[in-house]
Order: sequence, then C-alpha cells, then structure tokens
Amino acid sequence: MGYIILLGTAAVMYGLVAMNLVHKYQSLKNRGKYAVGIITYGGTDASYEWQLNGKKYGGSNYYERRLKKGEKYLVLYDPKLLGRASLLIHRPILSAQDTIGLDTMKVREEDLVWRLM
Repeated sequence: MGYIILLGTAAVMYGLVAMNLVHKYQSLKNRGKYAVGIITYGGTDASYEWQLNGKKYGGSNYYERRLKKGEKYLVLYDPKLLGRASLLIHRPILSAQDTIGLDTMKVREEDLVWRLM
C-alpha cells in the first residue's frame, strides 16, 4: 500500500515538473528577450548577472564546462517574470558587434534551454 502511495506521489511530482518546464519554454519562446550576462563566479557551478534598466539580476547553475569570471554570454529572460532567465553558454559575446540589435532579436529555437531555470 505504501509503495502505491509513493508511486502516485512520484507521478504527480513528475507531472508538475513537466508542466512547469513546458510553461517556461512557452513563455520564453513567445515573449523572451536577450541581455548581456557576465560571469561573476567561475567554474562548472557558475554564477552570472545581467542588467535591465539599471537593475541587476542574477542566476547560477551547473554547466558542462568551466566558465571564467568576466566572460560574457547572452542571457534569455522573460520580461514579465524577470527571475526566469537562462545563461546561454553556446552564445558567447566576443565583441560589441555580438550585442547589436539585442532589443529586436527574435528568440531562436536553439536558445530555449530545457532545464529548470
């Protein structure tokens, strides 16, 4: 009996996580914007921050490769839920040209990261 309850609870939790991921994916796909993020703490468990209208926001996550403090990457964020953002380590900023048109860039499918953000 306890096993069935445990299994049912796990199924409900899995469903809630899946729904959360789909909702985050859809909100970023439909209204996502880009900003410049800078690594504030490097390593594989790195932290980053980005700014919008002079206010700083931040995040951290585990990455598959080591990031160095001071490196810059694009950040994809939801303008209605600013805490919902993802550092795009596949989109490094190497020069000022990489940031031209950030305000008008359309969200690219490969930028929609499937992880808990």
